[in-house]
Amino acid sequence: MEVNILALDKILFQGEADSVLAENYLGRMGIFKNHTPLISVLEKGKLRVRTEKKELGFDIKGGIIRVQNNIVDILLPFLEE
Repeated sequence: MEVNILALDKILFQGEADSVLAENYLGRMGIFKNHTPLISVLEKGKLRVRTEKKELGFDIKGGIIRVQNNIVDILLPFLEE
């Protein structure tokens, strides 16, 4: 699936991934290929993206995730410093 992680001033990740793990108000959620369409508010915590070769982690203060047609868009207004 295609994953795009965008902060206000830069692209943090753009490419193919096997999974995305994030926190929303219900708890931890995992996004995988062919996931049901979804829009959700992300909570403060760790955002993880797994690719074939590596795992990336971002400390986030919140954001918005949209999943549709094997495309995951994540908009982050702020990152943890």
